[in-house]
Amino acid sequence: MVLSGLLAACQAPAGDMKLAAAGPSAEGVGAPGKLAIIVNLAVDDGTAAAGGSGDDDSVAAVTARVMERLEAAMPAEEFAAVRTFNLFPAIALTAGGELIALILAMPEVVSIERDQELQFQAPQSDLRFK
Repeated sequence: MVLSGLLAACQAPAGDMKLAAAGPSAEGVGAPGKLAIIVNLAVDDGTAAAGGSGDDDSVAAVTARVMERLEAAMPAEEFAAVRTFNLFPAIALTAGGELIALILAMPEVVSIERDQELQFQAPQSDLRFK
């Protein structure tokens, strides 16, 4: 159900190609038919039994494996905008429906969610700080 929602959001509306990704942050998406997404990765938390698969499942190793596949699947200018995190097993990027489907098929991927811009709310003027 999540995949169908993400893929549906990537479809361009019939009347307006400028706002391909519906929502308040559509202007920050970049290209028509693409969404800003966060890819959450599966990382071994160190509780796996000794003598497991032998693969390095640290955040850096898992991220590197996914990034290699993304580099092969994405144009260089789009891949240059992909962001990774040192402490969190996640990758931020802008992707269309085909790339989202490819990412979901990767064994390291736990979930994909839409990236949302956070906005700072100024304190109300009637509040007083000491």
